[in-house]
Amino acid sequence: MTSTIGLLWSKMLLLRIMLSVVVWKGNSVTAFTVVSPTFLTTTLRASHPQRKAPRRASTLLWQAPSSSSNSQNDPQVYWANIGISVAQQVQPSVALITPIGVRQMKSRGTGFVMDPKLVHGGGNNVEDDDQEYTYFITAAHVAAPGYDIQVTLMNNNVVAETGQPQYSNYNATVLGRNQTLDLALLRIQHNNTSTKMPPPLEIASEVPLVGTLTFAHGYPASRLQGPAMTNGIVCGIANGLGLPSDTAFYSAGQDEEEKGSTTRKDNNKTATSGGMDTTTFVVTNAAMAGGMSGGPLTDMDGKVLGVNALIRPDLRALGNYAVNAQEVLLFLKQQQEQSANSNSMLGENEKDRIYSVYLFNDPMNKKERVSNILQTVVNVTGDAANDIMMEAHRTGRAEVSKFAQRDEAEHLCQALKQEDLLVEVSLHSSK
Repeated sequence: MTSTIGLLWSKMLLLRIMLSVVVWKGNSVTAFTVVSPTFLTTTLRASHPQRKAPRRASTLLWQAPSSSSNSQNDPQVYWANIGISVAQQVQPSVALITPIGVRQMKSRGTGFVMDPKLVHGGGNNVEDDDQEYTYFITAAHVAAPGYDIQVTLMNNNVVAETGQPQYSNYNATVLGRNQTLDLALLRIQHNNTSTKMPPPLEIASEVPLVGTLTFAHGYPASRLQGPAMTNGIVCGIANGLGLPSDTAFYSAGQDEEEKGSTTRKDNNKTATSGGMDTTTFVVTNAAMAGGMSGGPLTDMDGKVLGVNALIRPDLRALGNYAVNAQEVLLFLKQQQEQSANSNSMLGENEKDRIYSVYLFNDPMNKKERVSNILQTVVNVTGDAANDIMMEAHRTGRAEVSKFAQRDEAEHLCQALKQEDLLVEVSLHSSK
């Protein structure tokens, strides 16, 4: 009998702990309330010197309000209000990214507005540049080489007849990409300088703590109006994927029908872990789905903790990976340095500039067709065409031809694009 009573008492005590949050101030209890077991995230603040206080007030998740109103005392209402607040703050700055590739085949991804000061590193021209251009971060496998990129933003206007939001489409320029970090920087130009563009999202400067609330944003492959949002917590920080190089995973932009294969058919990326074993990720249980790659993973203050990247099915609900925000800052720093080098090249003598047309690996076109196009359009021999194709297959890209004038390179690039080849122009120096 004693053991039975003891067991019942232990179960009651455990249940009480699961359904309660106690907030300490000094050595006294200042608030006590019952919350849903779904949100067992607590903040304890005691007088012990070794226990650090939260960094900001928003980490104190729930404290009983002074009002006696049932709705204000309801923790479910409180959590719903947090989610609504995050969505209203973040989602206007979240864009649909549409890569358009071979035979006008379209894929789907997500991006978000970036502060131009982080792109340029400050300077006097940032404000003027901001009036004409808007910058976005997305995943490198979304803005894949050779693809035309379209950015779609949700307007504040709503169509009266349907109640659905309006959208504006922009052609984007890929300013840079890093395949190892799986990050890309885009720029759109809005001709109407009076157009009010959405505000940039703030990038978190610190690695998030385990247990931090997370919200994943993006455009999944569905008919949702505007971007979707899911929530969870930071489950951990991963230094690389820790997988063999041939282990398959799904990108957060991969459609359901592609999941039977380890090769992405729509964006020139093989979904394996090779090359990403040095990238730092934020691991979260906030759900990601096809189309959400490149979208922001934010905290409850709307700060970007990471960029949605991939899904590891072997980890089930814990397998949602976002490239850590510190990697984003590193990537932008690299882009500043590369931009400075490019500007330096533009200041050099024209004879030192080279504009190369590169062909990228394309699983949609057969080798014979690509070879014939290269021989006809570029006027190379069959052996030279095969060498170009094999190098692109082996390394991901191959130089088709190079020019001293950009116009000539662009002309060839457009001619090959009309034949549905994945090509783009790159500037480099002959020195």
